[in-house]
Amino acid sequence: MFATVASLVAAVTVALLAHTHALAVPVGQIRPQEQSWLDLFRTLGINFSALTGVGALSVIFGDQLQNSAETLASTRRAAADLLTLHQDIVRSLSSGLITITPDGTILSANLVAGDILRMPQGELAGKPVDQVMPGVSVLIADNRQRADLAIPTPSHQMVMLGVTVSPLRDVHDVVIGRVINFQDLTDLRRLELHARRAERLATVGQLAAGIAHEIRNPLASISGSIELLGASAQASEDDRTLMQIVNREVQRLNVLIGDLLDYANPRPSEPVDFDLGSLVEETLRVARTEAAFADIEVTGDIASSLAINADPAKLRQVVWNLVRNARDAAASGGKHVHVEVVRRGDCAVISVRDDGPGIAKELVARIFDPFVTSKQKGTGLGLATSHAVVAELNGRIDVETEAGKGTTMIVTLLINASARRLAKSDTRTDRPR
Repeated sequence: MFATVASLVAAVTVALLAHTHALAVPVGQIRPQEQSWLDLFRTLGINFSALTGVGALSVIFGDQLQNSAETLASTRRAAADLLTLHQDIVRSLSSGLITITPDGTILSANLVAGDILRMPQGELAGKPVDQVMPGVSVLIADNRQRADLAIPTPSHQMVMLGVTVSPLRDVHDVVIGRVINFQDLTDLRRLELHARRAERLATVGQLAAGIAHEIRNPLASISGSIELLGASAQASEDDRTLMQIVNREVQRLNVLIGDLLDYANPRPSEPVDFDLGSLVEETLRVARTEAAFADIEVTGDIASSLAINADPAKLRQVVWNLVRNARDAAASGGKHVHVEVVRRGDCAVISVRDDGPGIAKELVARIFDPFVTSKQKGTGLGLATSHAVVAELNGRIDVETEAGKGTTMIVTLLINASARRLAKSDTRTDRPR
């Protein structure tokens, strides 16, 4: 506006001064001194209108430019806030989030995705999704939106993932890829397995208890009758031999029924505070003195002053069953058994590892069921009883096995407050290994 007014004043002043010959202007197309007053005013009116129009347009365009600049700044702030909010949402997700192109190349991944897949977040972008999550392309090809996938990690551990696949669309509603959302369900599936196993074992235990009671009474009658027949003077030597066989088998059945009853109706626990390391070392010391362990090398790595509150007799039975099973497996392999006792947080962990042939895959899911065994002379009650004892202590038993490389049985027990106090007061440091 200032420039327009100044231009108008200057034009009128110069024209009037030139018309009155008070000012010599350069020769050009407009010569005010040669015009009449009427032509001069007409020319000034045309220039006045032009300058006024240009000034008005300048004002209008200036306002529009200022408004556009303010709008652009506001839009930039909104876009920056939206980007920050998007990053905060993706970063705060408790599940893994991966976006991929139509050909399966990873576009982006959040931090949780890298943690679940055991890979740095920055290394995921640009890789084929099947390389880090094998089986996802099959879900996409089958148009399945939800599924569970078991994938190996770089450390060769299996992770169970709950995966959800949905289309990735742009602003024009065109599919430009896929969004893969997944969660680590490994611990959840393990808890479900333990719950189903405990329920199944409880049902089998009730059935076994009823059958054992019904069989024990006839066995007692058979055993008594055989003893009376063997004492008869009319019995021949062959008859007595056959009766001894019958009596021996009756006694074996009676032992089996006793094991069944111990599994189905265990004696009440008598928990006390004791050192778990000492109990395991004593068990290994006894094992090394037995003839059955003569060809087996039994080693141990036992943590000191690891106190828990439990029934030591029952827990010794668990350790003995696991060590004995490891011995039988190692006899067919490298003949090595290694026992480790460590503390992990508020838990005590007992690991019994052998270098035997491993457990068949079809038996792993049922290894803790009664009468399920891979041994020719086993009853299949040792692990079932051990599982019941550990479950009573609110612990768990996990099995890790690989064909040709052996099996590791892992017992996890909670260290309660009473046991922790005992551990703090226990000053014993020198114990035989």
